[in-house]
Amino acid sequence: MKNLIIIPVLASLFLAAGCMSSEPAGDSFKAVNSIGLALINVEPGEFTMGSDQWTDDEKPVHKVKITTEFWIGKTEITQSQYEKISGKNPSLYEGSNAPAEQISWNDAIAFCTKLNELEKKEGRLPQGYIYRLPTEAEWEYACRAGTTGDFAGKTDDISWNGGNSKNSTQPVATKSPNPWGIYDMHGNVWEWCLDSCEYGEKGVKTDTYKDAAVDPVSTMGDHKILRGGSWCFDTKFLRSSTRYADKVDFKAADIGFRIVLAREIK
Repeated sequence: MKNLIIIPVLASLFLAAGCMSSEPAGDSFKAVNSIGLALINVEPGEFTMGSDQWTDDEKPVHKVKITTEFWIGKTEITQSQYEKISGKNPSLYEGSNAPAEQISWNDAIAFCTKLNELEKKEGRLPQGYIYRLPTEAEWEYACRAGTTGDFAGKTDDISWNGGNSKNSTQPVATKSPNPWGIYDMHGNVWEWCLDSCEYGEKGVKTDTYKDAAVDPVSTMGDHKILRGGSWCFDTKFLRSSTRYADKVDFKAADIGFRIVLAREIK
């Protein structure tokens, strides 16, 4: 994980494209983009995905390789950031620095599409990279941040959950970050992932839970994966490996999203 001092290869591409500042800002680089989003660099690596201690849809535990570095939002997309791109704020629990919620998967994709159009027009997208939703594997890799347990820290220290949220979302980055400096990966709002899945009585089913998967992304089924749990769920649903899913047009007051600047998946 590189964040404070070392600027990796991808960062040099961003600098050349004019979309990153040349000085570190805390534990990240500030993206000079249409919404001023801070991004955390995630290097390629290998991790153990899933859990054999909980539900069947988290099994089998398997090794996953991420072969290309990417940059993930330091926080979930906030209401002010969402409104800058979409021109509207559908959130029930209003607050400019609270996560945007009541966001469908389709809404999140539309947000990324418009952001990419704006950034490309300004020449701030490195070749082959776009803003998009993280794959499920990228999400869990960044959430775990090198940890191997159910959580990347003490639950009440790192998450807004059903026991401490006061029955609503809370401003982003007001709990402690995970070891890689990323906030609210556990709790606050569920976060959409790029992957498709089948969802039913047996839970989430994809074609990516297999041994030695490399940059996996599932295209099966008509549901989309959600990760991380939310402000109204018990902490057992906020685990790094918890999987949930819903239809592309589903919206709720505890569903939002986080974006990555990553290789384009065609």
